[in-house]
Amino acid sequence: MPTSAKLLSLRIENLALIKEAELHLQDGLNVLTGETGAGKTMLAKALEVLLGARAPKAVVRPGAKAAYIEAVFSLPQDFKAEGELGEILGDLEGELVIARRIAAEGRSRCLIDGRTVSLENLRELAERLVVFYGQHEGRDLVLEKVQTQLLDSSGDAKGDSLYHKYLDSRMDAIKANREFVSLTEAQAHDSRQLDLARYELQELQQLAPQEGEETSLHSELIKLSGAVGGAQSCSASYNLLAGNDDSIAMLLAQATRSLEEAGEPAHDLALRLANAQAEIDDITSDLQRLSENWEADPERQLEVEARLSLLNSLARKHGVSADQLPQIQADLAAQVEQADLAPEILHKAQQQAEKTLVVAMENGKKLSDWRTKQSPKLGKKITGVLGELAMEGAEFAVTLSPVPGQGIDLLGQSGLEKVMFTLCSNPGLPAQPLSQVASGGEISRLMLALIAEARPGEQAVLVLDEPDVGLGGHTAHGVAARLRSLSSDSQLLVISHLPQIAAKADRILCIEKSSDGKETLTTVRGLQNEDEILDELCRMAGHKPDDQAARKAAASLR
Repeated sequence: MPTSAKLLSLRIENLALIKEAELHLQDGLNVLTGETGAGKTMLAKALEVLLGARAPKAVVRPGAKAAYIEAVFSLPQDFKAEGELGEILGDLEGELVIARRIAAEGRSRCLIDGRTVSLENLRELAERLVVFYGQHEGRDLVLEKVQTQLLDSSGDAKGDSLYHKYLDSRMDAIKANREFVSLTEAQAHDSRQLDLARYELQELQQLAPQEGEETSLHSELIKLSGAVGGAQSCSASYNLLAGNDDSIAMLLAQATRSLEEAGEPAHDLALRLANAQAEIDDITSDLQRLSENWEADPERQLEVEARLSLLNSLARKHGVSADQLPQIQADLAAQVEQADLAPEILHKAQQQAEKTLVVAMENGKKLSDWRTKQSPKLGKKITGVLGELAMEGAEFAVTLSPVPGQGIDLLGQSGLEKVMFTLCSNPGLPAQPLSQVASGGEISRLMLALIAEARPGEQAVLVLDEPDVGLGGHTAHGVAARLRSLSSDSQLLVISHLPQIAAKADRILCIEKSSDGKETLTTVRGLQNEDEILDELCRMAGHKPDDQAARKAAASLR
C-alpha cells in the first residue's frame, strides 16, 4: 500500500457549467489547464466543496435537481482514524470513496464509503486526505497566525506538538487566574454584605424560629384568647339553668309537680317534663365541670402574642412568611460559613494560578527554545529556495520578539513571542514584514517555498490553485522545477496557466468550454499522447498548434 494518500479520480455532475466531468489522476504531478474562464476555478471549488467547504449559491446547474461530487482515494498503509470517524471507517483498507450531493434547494448530503455522515465527519476526514492551497491561503501568508503555524510545522514539526502543549497549559493558566481574580474581587465586593449577613444571622439565631411554629402559635392563641369568655359563658349558662330559685331547673320542677297533681289526663305531659328536667340536670353538671376546668392563662397569652409579633416582624424584614425564617437562617449560616472559608479558598486559588502559570511558562520556554533554533534554519532554507525561484539576492528571515508585559500577560496566543516573516527583496535594503514589501508574485513564490518545508498532512494529496499567479518567464521554470520536486514525495494537483509548469506534469487535464447557443458546457479531457500535450503547451504559450517553432519550444520544455 502507498505511504501517502492519492486521489485516483474525481467525478463531477451538474455543478455550475459542468454537466458531467471525470478526472483520472496519476502519481506525481497532475496539472489542470484551460483557457481563462473555462472553469478551472470551478473544479477547484468542486474539490473544496467535496472536502467540506460551504457550497456557493447557485452551485447546482440550472434545470438539475442536484449537484454531485465524488472522489476515490487510495489510503496510506498506516492510515488510522479515531472516535466517531474511526467507527465509520472501521477496518477499511485500500480505496475509499467520499461524495457530496447538494440539492438545488440547498440541502446537502455527505457520504463516506456509501454511508451518510455529518459534514463535520467529512471535514475531519478531508483534512487527513487533502491539503488545499489557493490564492486565499497565499494572501493569508501575511498574517501572524499563519506565519506561526508555518514555522511550527517546519523542520521536524516538533513545534506543532510543543505549541499545542503550550496552548493547553496557557488555557489552564488563564482559567486559574480568572478564578483567582474573580474570587478576589468578590471578596472585596461582598465584605459589607457579609457584615449584614452576620448581623441578620445573629438576629435569627437569637429568635431561633422553628418550622411550623407560626401555625402552632396561632392555634394556641385562639384557645388562650377564648378562655376567659368561655368560662364566663359557661358560668352564665349554669346560673340560668340551675343557679337560683328562678332558674329553668326550678321552674321545670314546679311545672312537673303541677301536672302530676292534674291527674291522668296530664300524665304524659308530666312525664315529658320530667325527662326534660333530667336532660337539663345533665347539661348543668357538664357546664359546671367545664366552667371549673376552663381556666385562662393571661401570661402565656402575652408570651404567645409577643413571639408572634417578633416572628412576623422579622419575616417582613426578609420579605418572607414566618414559616420560611428557618430556611433563611440556614442560607445565611451557609453564606457566613462560606465566607469564613474564603481566605483559605482564595489562597488555594492563588496557589493554583501560580502553579499553572509556571507550567505554561515552562512549556512556552520549551517552544521558544525550539523556535529560536528553527527560525534561522527556516530562513536559510527558504532563502535558498527563493534563489531557485528567480528571486536571487532576496533574503527571507523569521524574527521573534518577546511578548510585552508580566505575569499572565506574557502568555501570548502564539507563544511567549510574536513570530514575523520578513523579506529583503534587494540587497542593501532593510528587511521588512511581508505585508509591506511582498508583491503578489513574491507571495506566490514564498508560499510555494514554504509548502515543502512547513506544511501539515505529510500523507495528504497537495492541491495548489494557481500558485503561479503573477509569475512568468524565467521565474516559471523555477516554480515548475519546485513543483516537480514536491511531487516526488506527494501527489500534486496543480491548476496552472503556465506552459513551463504543465510541461513538467506526469498528467495534464485540459478543461474546455463550449456552447451551442442554447447552453454552455465545460468538459475535462485527459491528454493521452505527446501530440495532444504539445498542442496544449502551444496554446498556453499563445501560439497555434501548427506553429512548428512553437512546437519545438514546447518539446524543449518537456
